[in-house]
Amino acid sequence: MPRHRRDETGELFNIAKKIVVKDPEFSALKHTRILFTWRDTPRKDDEGRPVAARASRLSPQLRDLMGKDAMIEVYEEVWKRMSPVWRARLIKHELRHISVVLEDSGEPKRDKEGRIKIEIVPHDVVIKTFKAELEEYGISSADLPTVAFLADIYRRHRRGDVPSYDTPKALIVEKA
Repeated sequence: MPRHRRDETGELFNIAKKIVVKDPEFSALKHTRILFTWRDTPRKDDEGRPVAARASRLSPQLRDLMGKDAMIEVYEEVWKRMSPVWRARLIKHELRHISVVLEDSGEPKRDKEGRIKIEIVPHDVVIKTFKAELEEYGISSADLPTVAFLADIYRRHRRGDVPSYDTPKALIVEKA
């Protein structure tokens, strides 16, 4: 069995289409053609945790050959164990990684072959360190805006203004 395969059911595409049509945050993505695929084994992040999905920009060659601009790959076993709400959240998360480069007019910029210019957007809330480092040295000035943001979210959560959620068990790696 191949490690990757197209989502022939249209399930992933249909969820993404609803998000792009309904949510103005994603309106520029209406110009893109996204390939949706399943993966039968998980990728791992830097900490060894399974990754539920991944967005990537296709190379110019693959874009020409496949008629697609980007790809969203979903780890199928995790998907099967997710609720419909988590499935939509996961697709929305991956769509946030795909950005269409726009002209001042709001139209997509294109490369010299006429392909829409796409960028992959990294996460904007990231702190990579150790608890012991924070205890010993404190918080990096580069991380202060992120810490302030998280502190505000936490305060709002404590007041009941921001909900909390349980991470799907399929994405949790138990520490030995």
